[in-house]
Amino acid sequence: MLRFLCAAIAAALLILPHGVMALDGAKPSADWRTIASQQGGLIFVMRHTDKAAHGAVRSRHHPAGFDGATCMLERGLTVEGERRALAVGRDFADRSPEIGFASTASSTLCRTAHTAFLAANKIAPVTAYKIKNGAPYEEIDESEIKTAAQFRSDISKMAISAGASKKNVMVAIHSNWIEALFDEEADVRAKVGTSGAEPWPADQCYGEVRIYKPVGDSWVQIGRHTEHATYANGRECLKS
Repeated sequence: MLRFLCAAIAAALLILPHGVMALDGAKPSADWRTIASQQGGLIFVMRHTDKAAHGAVRSRHHPAGFDGATCMLERGLTVEGERRALAVGRDFADRSPEIGFASTASSTLCRTAHTAFLAANKIAPVTAYKIKNGAPYEEIDESEIKTAAQFRSDISKMAISAGASKKNVMVAIHSNWIEALFDEEADVRAKVGTSGAEPWPADQCYGEVRIYKPVGDSWVQIGRHTEHATYANGRECLKS
């Protein structure tokens, strides 16, 4: 019985180039951009764009509740980081039909909230999550796995709701949050509910976007957008 179950699970997922997976029966040639613009219900996860070494520029583009003295004291986006986040948003908006977003999610820090807001074309409200004072996943143990799994579940519900209007969800978070959601260990990803995704270990490039489809209690990775990805220390980032 166990052998049959494992074979069924393996057959249900087709491995595509670059580790991207698709559900059995889906057309391998189906582009994530087409799915996002015509069907919606997808989850766009990105690391925030370039952050300042100290303080931040006074952003002209910000969601409600993320402006003023607090953001100026944080390590917020640089001018270049703001430009890159805006460019990501333009890439999605310039499609016909455009890739729309019904909601966004970030941490309570301004650099993630600003990135999510700009990448979603400044139209979707930001839901800010505060998990263990902004550093939820220093090491992966059972409590962190449960926290990551709950976050994944919450975002899945947002995506299902967004899909009703053919829109999607934008999630801009930190390196350690991403690492917890997409751990290098397959058994950890299975517990979190991201077994259908590639590992995404730290230190991720700023502005890299990966796209997921919620399927049951898990996420399946169907694409990536790295046109505006960069790394502040000059490391080369893969473009696709």
